[in-house]
Amino acid sequence: MMPARTLAELQLETIQASRRGVTGIATAAVVLALAGTLGLWLPARVTELVLLGGMGLIFPLGLLVNHVLGIHFFSKANPLGTLSGLVAGGQLLFAPLFIGLYFKHTPQLLLLVGVVAGTQFLVCAWLYSSRTYWFLTIATVGVAYGGSLLFSANSLVLLPWSMAVVCALGVLGLLQENRADQPIRAAADSLTAKPKPVAEREQAEEIRCNPFFELLSSSSV
Repeated sequence: MMPARTLAELQLETIQASRRGVTGIATAAVVLALAGTLGLWLPARVTELVLLGGMGLIFPLGLLVNHVLGIHFFSKANPLGTLSGLVAGGQLLFAPLFIGLYFKHTPQLLLLVGVVAGTQFLVCAWLYSSRTYWFLTIATVGVAYGGSLLFSANSLVLLPWSMAVVCALGVLGLLQENRADQPIRAAADSLTAKPKPVAEREQAEEIRCNPFFELLSSSSV
């Protein structure tokens, strides 16, 4: 049975295992940039559909990137790791709503998509103890409102690209936070490292004191 861990220990373990979800934000930046680029040539209705499809692919693509890089986003032994996955995957529950609004020709569709995407970062800001996620929350929601209400004529190009820039800045911020965590991670690993049993240490000392071992390890041989 595993010993009870504090909330701070669970948070630190989640941060170390998931790298603060930086791969998901990087995936979102690429998908949004592609959607904004396609908006320059595709009709408006097709661009909206591409954007909705791309938003739905961000989570599974992020999981694929995590698998390739060996990043463990989920952790059965850590409930906070499960929470981070539920927060990210919960966006898929809004897919039927967005599809229904698409067929109703709702002009504020992109606004709703941006606001829903930004609100999930609130939980991540606490979960990962990250100022970058606070920035992502405020910037994503602000860009969604500003792009949809002030630049509605060009929102299909401007809004995805603006959100892609916000996500790119978020990636830089998360990488900086992860880099700052490296000394803490190294200290935690040293504390959790299992010391060698006494019998093994005594055996190693005996080998090092053996004259034959010293002869083999000398530079003159």
